[in-house]
Amino acid sequence: MLTWDLVGEKFYETGISKGVFYDANGMGASWNGLVSIDENVDTEVQPVHFDGVKINDIVTVGDFSATMRAYTYPDVFLPYEGIVETEYGFQVTEQPYGRFGLSYKTQIGDDVQGLDFNYKLNVLYNLTAVVSTKSYQTMALESEPLEFEWNLTSIPEDIDGYRPTARLIFDTRKMDPGVLSEIEAVLYGTDIMEAYLPPMREFIAMIRNWVLTP
Repeated sequence: MLTWDLVGEKFYETGISKGVFYDANGMGASWNGLVSIDENVDTEVQPVHFDGVKINDIVTVGDFSATMRAYTYPDVFLPYEGIVETEYGFQVTEQPYGRFGLSYKTQIGDDVQGLDFNYKLNVLYNLTAVVSTKSYQTMALESEPLEFEWNLTSIPEDIDGYRPTARLIFDTRKMDPGVLSEIEAVLYGTDIMEAYLPPMREFIAMIRNWVLTP
């Protein structure tokens, strides 16, 4: 029998935190000032009709894209939006773009613990960021900081047994804490190891073959 509104079964998602930028070699840098990421998958549905009656839908699954907003960005991100610093403080724009990785947390709350309940860890691969229009305005008594915006596109990678993708999600509500701890040690780094985003195939194989020791 179905039941509704049980205590501890009302979940919601909100927020974004702990953004990390990964360069072409997988090395990570903290992304402070990350405001939002509007996620999108350009999936299309094509109806099929026979004798004037709809009989099916053909779903074409698209690729991940997003709009990213931030008040600031790490300096190592500049070459990935076509800006090269040839000398200290001297930058040349409209240069070739690079591909990068990104990770961030989105919070999961419930009706008991609120936002302290849990979170999802999002990991993105093979991103290209194209900056949107920047609007600089004259100073005023209540001037607001400029919010940068980029349109993100991705190139999916093959995963054995699944359709290619550029995005992985770790739902911490369902994960062994030991495995999660090891994953975050890789992505965020430790006192003895730099933050690093392994190639997707290696990362997935590492997760699938993880051996927990007591």
